[in-house]
Amino acid sequence: MKSTLKNKVVRAFLIVFISINYCNSQIISYTITDTDPSKFRNLNIRPYFSFNIPQTQLDIGLPINLNVDGQYWFPKFLDVRAGICLGTFKGFTGGATYHLSDKVKIKNSKFVLGSSTRGRTTTTRYFKAPTTSKVIFGPCADFALGKLGTAGFFTEVDFGLNWQAYTRAYATLQNGSYIKSGRNGWVDLKIQAVIRSVNWGYSVLNETPYRVLGVGGQLNLSGSARPWKGVTFYGGIAMGAAKMLGVIQSGITKESTIQPILSFGIGASINLL
Repeated sequence: MKSTLKNKVVRAFLIVFISINYCNSQIISYTITDTDPSKFRNLNIRPYFSFNIPQTQLDIGLPINLNVDGQYWFPKFLDVRAGICLGTFKGFTGGATYHLSDKVKIKNSKFVLGSSTRGRTTTTRYFKAPTTSKVIFGPCADFALGKLGTAGFFTEVDFGLNWQAYTRAYATLQNGSYIKSGRNGWVDLKIQAVIRSVNWGYSVLNETPYRVLGVGGQLNLSGSARPWKGVTFYGGIAMGAAKMLGVIQSGITKESTIQPILSFGIGASINLL
């Protein structure tokens, strides 16, 4: 008797559970109306401000720059970068990524319908749907060359691996609402080795600047929101560390020291072609 009652309770619970989920799935009726990554513009011009911790122990003032970068994507092959910097660092930058892989992939994207809060619990309603994303992977190299404030000539070469992805995906609900995917935008991730040459400090013997070599690595993350529009937001951050070789200690002793790498930029992306 107890076993029969228990089975009926379990069966009733399953029926209610399945019915609720069935009803919820019927409530969310949508159509993916735009998922075309080819609408990403091939030429981006990015004016932005960048800030970084000092790259030398010499007094170079506030490390802030105005940068204007350009980036162009050759289909299925290569993208190249070039820029000018004005501010604490005055010079040129450039680089390229060779596309070992340049494909359009289908991935599930999250579309958020809304959220509600009850006490300390926040419930988010969403659904996932397949959308297309353009994904690029390959080796990359970048350089910077110019004058670093009163420290004089500065040069840096970075090389490693680059992963890029951009997605354009929108959905129209049954009630006419138009919502975007959480993946929308362009993301650029680089893992790179860093080699730099910079005047580091003053020699005690002759009171002249001396040059050191820095070797290290960094993680560089940047991206823009809605890159298929004419003008969009752009931002980036680089983090890492470099071992500075040949630093003079106690007047004449040459040793090494670890210098953190931290910089971030914020500005706009003007998307052309």
